[in-house]
Amino acid sequence: MNIEPTQKKPSSSLIPDMVVGGVEDIDFALLHRRGIRALVLDVDHTLVKYNTTILDSKTRDFLLAQKQAGLIDQICIASNSRRDLSAIAESIGAQTLRVGRFIKKPSSTYFKLLLRELKRPPYEVVMVGDKLLTDILGGNRAGLVTVLVNPIGPDRLFDRLIMRRLWGRWYVRRFSNLER
Repeated sequence: MNIEPTQKKPSSSLIPDMVVGGVEDIDFALLHRRGIRALVLDVDHTLVKYNTTILDSKTRDFLLAQKQAGLIDQICIASNSRRDLSAIAESIGAQTLRVGRFIKKPSSTYFKLLLRELKRPPYEVVMVGDKLLTDILGGNRAGLVTVLVNPIGPDRLFDRLIMRRLWGRWYVRRFSNLER
């Protein structure tokens, strides 16, 4: 199900360190033992359905329990979305990363700004997202531990047209020993 997060992989890799069903399936105790202290979350299709601004109580309670147990020190929402994410962030005690209009995941500048905002080295941060080409690639290039989750809700039309999910699932099955 997972590769040890400390295992080296190419920085350009699209292979995540872990593949899980959803945020609630992440083994935060394992990540904590490996030195992870900060959680970075994509929003759309990772925490909520696309364009939704309310986090469901199950996910909210799970994340707050991880924080209360001391398994996570910081939570940050890192999204390419331009909409107001404050309701989601406040519900889990997270900060949000807002960068310029043209700096987006998987840009290395985006992740440098993220690490500066968190005041953490990359080996203490896990990036959780639903897309290989933004969340996983960007996180891997920045040296973060990466976790790929199954998407919540239907894809946007653009993602369906380019078959982004189908390609991503095939890639992970083909080039890794991870199981979904």
